[in-house]
Amino acid sequence: MATPIGGLSALSPMIRPESGGAAALRGPGGGASFQDMLMQSLNEVNNIDSRAQASVAQTLVDPSASQTGAYIDMVQADLAFRTMLQVRNKLMEAFNELRQMQM
Repeated sequence: MATPIGGLSALSPMIRPESGGAAALRGPGGGASFQDMLMQSLNEVNNIDSRAQASVAQTLVDPSASQTGAYIDMVQADLAFRTMLQVRNKLMEAFNELRQMQM
């Protein structure tokens, strides 16, 4: 059985800028930074995966539990993970493009 994505909150202090630069990372109007939005999305995908795993475990333990509900939860978790993976791929493409730029 796959384990949920854990420990993401432990990474947060390591990647946050500590020198007053956090204000520069805020969006227009003082909104959340891109990093905060990305971490929130990763945590949400983790929660969806955990819920799907719990639903499948409940279906295995309790025969009267809805198999359809477990299937829907698994499809949602799969879609969330695939979407997160595509966002990651786009970020890597953008990073590689910036890295190859001539200064």
